[in-house]
Amino acid sequence: FTGVVFIGYHAMASNSEAALAHTYSSKKYQFIKINGKEYGEVGMDGAIAGEKGVPVILVSGDDKCVAEAKEIMPWTETVETKKSFAFTSIVSKHPKAVVKEIYEGVQKAVNRLDEMQCFTMASPVTAEIRYQRTDCAVHANLIDLEGMPFEMVDGYTRRGRLNSVEDIILRMK
Repeated sequence: FTGVVFIGYHAMASNSEAALAHTYSSKKYQFIKINGKEYGEVGMDGAIAGEKGVPVILVSGDDKCVAEAKEIMPWTETVETKKSFAFTSIVSKHPKAVVKEIYEGVQKAVNRLDEMQCFTMASPVTAEIRYQRTDCAVHANLIDLEGMPFEMVDGYTRRGRLNSVEDIILRMK
């Protein structure tokens, strides 16, 4: 693939000013850290694409999601679809305007393909997953590189080393 486009993404779970902020599940995870830094879906999915040699060329979402994307992938085109103020407080652009902006953003991204880069993380990765509930953390079936269960950091958090970001996602199921 030449590039990937992320449409309709949300900011990471810990962002209290972002509409519908979550990291894969607002009911299950408080945060996910990789190599000590918190990432949301934009960063994790971007790293998985990068592991496969595919750059993220466009991200669309609210202003908080766009800020996350620009922080870790400054070369990526972005389209801000709404301004967020809280989990359920936003000011959205008209859908027709957003469709037009996304179309134009993809065109710009395609015209800049030679500037696009793959977002990657040093591996192996250390994953730290904080759950919403202690029972989810205790019963999480997370096995590390050595075949051992992830460490219990506290009642909510598990930590372990894996080969890649994709391995984190596969184990979270």
